Amino acid sequence: MFSFMNTSNFTGEFCDTSRSAADTELLIVALYKMILSPLTVFGNGLLVLTGCVDPLRSSRTPSSLFLLTMSTANVFTGAIVEPIFAAVEYNLFFGRNPLLKLTKVGSSLSLLTLNISFGMVFALTVDCFIAVSRPTKYRRWITMKRAKIFVGTVSIIAFTFSILPYVNVQVETVLKVDLHFNSTLNSALLVVSYVLLCIAFQNMTKKSLDLRGAAGNTNVRASTAEVDKIFALQNKFRNVLFIFVVFSTVPAILSTISYHLELYCESCQKYKSIVIVQNVFLNLMFMKCALDPFAFGWRLSRHRQALKRIIFCQLQTVRQMDPIVQPYNHLQETRF
Repeated sequence: MFSFMNTSNFTGEFCDTSRSAADTELLIVALYKMILSPLTVFGNGLLVLTGCVDPLRSSRTPSSLFLLTMSTANVFTGAIVEPIFAAVEYNLFFGRNPLLKLTKVGSSLSLLTLNISFGMVFALTVDCFIAVSRPTKYRRWITMKRAKIFVGTVSIIAFTFSILPYVNVQVETVLKVDLHFNSTLNSALLVVSYVLLCIAFQNMTKKSLDLRGAAGNTNVRASTAEVDKIFALQNKFRNVLFIFVVFSTVPAILSTISYHLELYCESCQKYKSIVIVQNVFLNLMFMKCALDPFAFGWRLSRHRQALKRIIFCQLQTVRQMDPIVQPYNHLQETRF
């Protein structure tokens, strides 16, 4: 069974009270998280609202379920995890109480929310691959029942890792197991998935070129239209692949490398430049959570149209209530 990545491993460095209070990096990272926190909650929150209300009935698909689950996890990351880490870094910057208990809570929650978030990225990747390589079998293979089972399994695995620090398991052991069982495995699976997607795209290109050649020889308009459809679909999936790689795989791989350096290369920690690069890579995970709704959700017209309908329906309801509410208020005022 697959399990997935988290970015809470870096919280171990916050427990080191020997860190200089004058280190401005802590303040910069704290401000970075406080800025990302409302942006993450806002973008993902609107997507969750759109998926729950679903005025266009377009969110009742496996891919929409994966997206809704990822956005919900990102909301909790922005609303709880990021402020906790920001508070810890802020206190360390000013040489105050390191808030070790709060750090433990934040680390545990990040194991839950970020593992689920990256689990859904993997699910969306597999969903995309099957849609490209086996379009005729997609509806039979990717069903809502299987999607719910997958989401439930990922959630249970993530929850198990999140409670391990509270059941007398050493934090260092949890982080090492999570590094290999979640982060490294998930990064490798994502890379393999994208390689398979590239192969599927090449096969689709060959098929489209063959169809175009056949259409040119026989002058069949239907074949030409079919070729154009294939090229349009190919371009769409190429853009999706680019988004997946930039917003999920790159941060995943870079952070995994940083984890290995931190845990297995003690000499690397002596160089300040390497430590700074590690922190930058690790904090890309929070940027990923903030950009997820725009990369995977709002780029699709159906989500934008659904949000517009929700807003317009609310405005229309308010306008319809105004003529009724206003006379009532007026009568109330004249009575007194």
